[in-house]
Amino acid sequence: EMLRSLVGSEMCIRDRAHYLADRMLLEQQRTRSSQHAVWQLAQVNALVIDELDDGVMIVDAEGTVRALNPAARRMLAHERHAEELAAPFALGLPQSWRPLAELARRTLENAHGHTRPVRIEAGETQRRLQVRTQLTPETPDGHERLCVMFMQDQHALEARIRTAKMAACLLYTSPSPRGS
Repeated sequence: EMLRSLVGSEMCIRDRAHYLADRMLLEQQRTRSSQHAVWQLAQVNALVIDELDDGVMIVDAEGTVRALNPAARRMLAHERHAEELAAPFALGLPQSWRPLAELARRTLENAHGHTRPVRIEAGETQRRLQVRTQLTPETPDGHERLCVMFMQDQHALEARIRTAKMAACLLYTSPSPRGS
């Protein structure tokens, strides 16, 4: 009787162990799948940000640029040196970038975004930028918030508007292809 009871208990324990092992394997597969989905989404986001005409820059509370896209590199650096500009670096250096550093600092201190025009020097070139800042969301685990800066080169924007206006004028004044 006792032997039968022990054998039954052993079978019950073995079944429970198989069940738990199967469940653990399923959870590991779900975790891998979720991690892959997060990785894939991060890759898509990075691709989209890299292809934007607007500059995107991530700045921490110390004024260190943690990341920036190629458009932001072109806006901050002289054309020949744009590829050399790689994060991390201090936004307050050189002196002409200090308005950007001040805007990031103010955004982080006040905990809300700002929009304003900023003039900077990129090599020998003066750039007029329209800059909009936004904070990353608060995290439950208390990670520091970062300032995300979205920058538009006003000269390039004005050139696109002029081109669009000229194209519209040409379309309006050109003779009809159907003949009159």
